[in-house]
Amino acid sequence: MPTAAPRVAAAEERPAQVEVCGLGSLARAELESEAFRKRTLTDVDTALRRLIERLLAGDARARAAGLSMQVAQQVGVALEQRSRIAGTPAAASAPPDDDVAGATQPVNALAKLAVDSRDPAVYALAVQACQSTGALEGRRGGCQLISYDQWAQLDARNAVPWMFAAEAAQNRRDGGAFAEAMYRIAHAQASETFFGLLPGLARTHLPADVPAYLWPAVYTRVIAMQASLPMPGYQRVAQYCSNDAVKDANRLQVCTGIAGVLLERGTSLIDHNFGLTIARRVGWSESQLAQAELKREAYGHAAVSVGKLLEDTRCEGVRQVNEYAQQMGARGEIAALQQVVERSGRSLESLAAEHRASAQRLLQQGQQQGAQQAQPVVAAPSMLATR
Repeated sequence: MPTAAPRVAAAEERPAQVEVCGLGSLARAELESEAFRKRTLTDVDTALRRLIERLLAGDARARAAGLSMQVAQQVGVALEQRSRIAGTPAAASAPPDDDVAGATQPVNALAKLAVDSRDPAVYALAVQACQSTGALEGRRGGCQLISYDQWAQLDARNAVPWMFAAEAAQNRRDGGAFAEAMYRIAHAQASETFFGLLPGLARTHLPADVPAYLWPAVYTRVIAMQASLPMPGYQRVAQYCSNDAVKDANRLQVCTGIAGVLLERGTSLIDHNFGLTIARRVGWSESQLAQAELKREAYGHAAVSVGKLLEDTRCEGVRQVNEYAQQMGARGEIAALQQVVERSGRSLESLAAEHRASAQRLLQQGQQQGAQQAQPVVAAPSMLATR
């Protein structure tokens, strides 16, 4: 294939020695060997287990994080088993219908901790844990103590509890409760998913003797665990604020408020993206939309750069990943990405343009690969005809 030569050339130009933070300079061949890969995976598993143990011995938020990670691990195992039995990954898209083996104890402990601590972040993790095992809707075990209304009272400024409440109301076909939840979202002071909580606590509780080059891999696992937990009902909100729905004056007013909450007071990329979608529908000005789109693309560029850092073995890369995890925990995903943008020293326009160009290149590569894969099928008749 035409693209093979550049890839080989790039591989040949790579340095033979690689900096691995905490280990010094290693031969690239050793770093890329199967033995090193397997040893690293084992060491990451051990570091993650020790991290959870330290979290469980900490304060209420730390214990909640440790219990949440245990739940995520058990639910992940259950969904993988379901997928294997069903023979399709699609079977893993929904939470288990029945109790997840191994998750009962941490779910019940997390629910009790949420009620006792009255910490909104702990309560958020408890709701997600109960949802992920099906115990919230089934009113099983400690999850009988958990409710969206109680969460909303604990965190009255936050739109997220009302997003969960709206989805539950829609599922039980309670139109009045659904409309009330949407009104509450539109008048919230923030949209806080606590998405950065787990990586932030991992940053402060990872044992000091864990080799530095393993930290990004541990953070990656932790972020994946947090991402696997149930998210608020953004899709329900977007459907409520559809193009047709906002033709109604009352709906338009509510949805205009929702767009402002998500775009201006949201803490995650998903807040920004859904907020921008709704802002377009409710008629924000061209200048407002252009600025929001510029930020979305610049944040996307920053997110890609963070993803590359998570694969960086150098000490400088590890240091930047540490700072990112710390910022996520302290201020949320958007604030952490803003810091990455500021540290780059580049304008939003420059980052956004590069992000668009990169996306276009990936699209073109995908189209070329698709064409190359289809080419033998198309060429076959003419080849046979010339024989």
